[in-house]
Amino acid sequence: MSNSAVPEPVEASRSSSHPYQLLLLLLACGALLYGRSLSYDFVYDDVSQIVKNPRITAWSYLPSYFSEQLWAGIQSASYYRPMLLLWMRTNHFLFGLNPVGWHAASVLLHVGATALAFALARRMLQSAHAALVAAAIFMLHPLQVESVVWLSAANEALAAIFIFASYLFFLKSREQASSRKRGLLLSWMTFALALLTKETAVIVPAMIVLFAFFYPVDSRRRLTPAFAAAIPYALILAGYLVIRKLVLAQVSPSELRTDPLTALFTMPSVALLYLEHLFVPWKLAMLYDTRYVEHLSSAGFAVPIVLLMALAATAIWLWRKTRSAAIAIGLLWIPVHVAIPLLTLPFFRNVDLSHDRYLYVPSFGFALLIGTAWQHARESLLRNALLTSLLLVYVLTTFYQQQFWRNDAALFAHSQQVSPGAYLAKVLDGQELALQKRYSEALPLLESSVQQHPRALAGLVVLAYTRCEMGETRTAEQLFARALALQPESAETNYALGLCRLMHGGRFEAIPPLQVAVYHLPDNMEYRLALGRALVLAGRKREAIGHFRVAESLAPASERPALHGYIQRLSAVTGQ
Repeated sequence: MSNSAVPEPVEASRSSSHPYQLLLLLLACGALLYGRSLSYDFVYDDVSQIVKNPRITAWSYLPSYFSEQLWAGIQSASYYRPMLLLWMRTNHFLFGLNPVGWHAASVLLHVGATALAFALARRMLQSAHAALVAAAIFMLHPLQVESVVWLSAANEALAAIFIFASYLFFLKSREQASSRKRGLLLSWMTFALALLTKETAVIVPAMIVLFAFFYPVDSRRRLTPAFAAAIPYALILAGYLVIRKLVLAQVSPSELRTDPLTALFTMPSVALLYLEHLFVPWKLAMLYDTRYVEHLSSAGFAVPIVLLMALAATAIWLWRKTRSAAIAIGLLWIPVHVAIPLLTLPFFRNVDLSHDRYLYVPSFGFALLIGTAWQHARESLLRNALLTSLLLVYVLTTFYQQQFWRNDAALFAHSQQVSPGAYLAKVLDGQELALQKRYSEALPLLESSVQQHPRALAGLVVLAYTRCEMGETRTAEQLFARALALQPESAETNYALGLCRLMHGGRFEAIPPLQVAVYHLPDNMEYRLALGRALVLAGRKREAIGHFRVAESLAPASERPALHGYIQRLSAVTGQ
């Protein structure tokens, strides 16, 4: 069969069961490898998104998943991911706040994504054995640790399942006319689910064009039919963007954190970092010291762009030599799927420009190329020895990397060790050290972060609150004033300032910033409770009751009785 035709399996029937037995073994071994994470705690954003998120505690919140942004009631954001919230609600329903169950479910997501990666690779490579190689690379690659072990990153594997399924159904629809309508319908549906899981799925129509071009129905590669095949996907995408715009109109729109030109100059260095991690996945961490490149003449732009151009030239040469559709898809898959994280660099907060989880779906392109190389290698003994060695390195590295996700202290300390110059690594590690009252270690990190990026809020606010905890209220107030001068309407900054003043008996002074926080984020339960407490201490109990009642409506069902009882007692005192 020609490479341009829609691929079909060609193994002999007598050996067809063998790769599937190996696939089951691979999935079981992969699940066992990630079993180390079952004893780990909730970390970083898990606390806000899972532990303290009332919206995932009851099915009555389900409609709000589709009508509000992901972080509603927590902080202002521009993420629309109802399927992620549904996934979290299901986990909470099954496991409560037991992290063991959550981690087991996350591992199962990775297993499911790997199974679909195998099916997709098999259809393109026309070999179950080569597809098994690609699936092994995808499952065991150390880059996947962040997406599998970090519970808040479950949308990576969940979105991958829908994306892989959409591509798979599309390819199946091109095999025979009898299954075309059903395959396309399922492809469109899974694409819609992928969009509702993570925004990066907007790139799917571009990949559909590539699939339609390299795997044409009539064996002739033509651009016009390829673009025509993507039209339904483009229409679904347009509908999604309209809905997303209507939902996110309720919150502040995404704002540029840096100018587009600086972001453009920075993209090559970030892209090169991603490729480095794909090929040499060592010294991985949650955060990296990826800095903005502000000038065209900078080495941070020139060196990466030259290397990327060399890689692009090599890729073009490789495809021209082989004319393989699988190689073309593998080579194009990576830049296409990395495009969205690169193009959205101007919106990234806290100089936090790169993450391994953004490579979860792109890594399939790398896995496909390895599977293709293994398939066409002439020396079977050598290719199997090399593959075994590579997978062994992956297993050991993946096992090793997981340990740093066991708790916040280990996670932030490791990030700071791997990337000592990373702004957010300093802030988070300093904050964790401050929570442990290790102020002599925390302060140098936090002060360094503020000096490094004096106009970034995170370091200023954490340093201010740390100074407040140390009793240095005057210094803390000055730092809070600097932060508010940068962004007066920041709910997080005003909330921290209010808590600081309450901590030192400033009940009257705490009320104004807490009111600002509640005004800008009215559905945040903790903000309401803090303002209510300040009003009670200030003798304004009638006003406090109103905020406590709103907090009661936002609280998880398990916390409402105690809060309701307190409101009743407070009402009795005030005569309400």
